[in-house]
Amino acid sequence: VYFKRGEAYEYHGEIQKAKSDYQQAYKLFPMTVWKNSALEGISRVQKLDEQKV
Repeated sequence: VYFKRGEAYEYHGEIQKAKSDYQQAYKLFPMTVWKNSALEGISRVQKLDEQKV
């Protein structure tokens, strides 16, 4: 749920909320492949956040 909501926040430009949800998804995901997807989301939104400054 956190991962999908993070994707939705990212899509709508709510970067901080997306990052928070991706981080929570990373903590809760049991499988490495899922954790990697969450890390990719975190990386994407961090880049978007840096571009805003």
